[in-house]
Amino acid sequence: MKGDKKQLQALAAESQRLRIQFLNRELELAATFIALGRTHIERGAKEPAEEEFNHVRKAIAAIHKSLKRVKPEQREKFLERVYELEAQALQLTPILKPSIHSARKGKRKSAPSA
Repeated sequence: MKGDKKQLQALAAESQRLRIQFLNRELELAATFIALGRTHIERGAKEPAEEEFNHVRKAIAAIHKSLKRVKPEQREKFLERVYELEAQALQLTPILKPSIHSARKGKRKSAPSA
């Protein structure tokens, strides 16, 4: 029984280590997408910038989902970085907002007339 308990503890520790590694890579990826989005905006290429912004949103969503399974003392460190990335991404939205909204309007169904 002791061997089983030790093996389970080792597996739990390895799982936690891999989850932390995943979170670090997702943070790096989100930061890269933000940098690419800024570059596209500087070049006046809004569509590619919007794609990068969508990638940022997906990476941040994956991070939030994975954070639920991270120890609370480690979670805070990641949340600080996530909030920084979210703030950076939000800085891009005023520039992208008109084209994002026009694309969404085309996909919405019209409201019935009264």
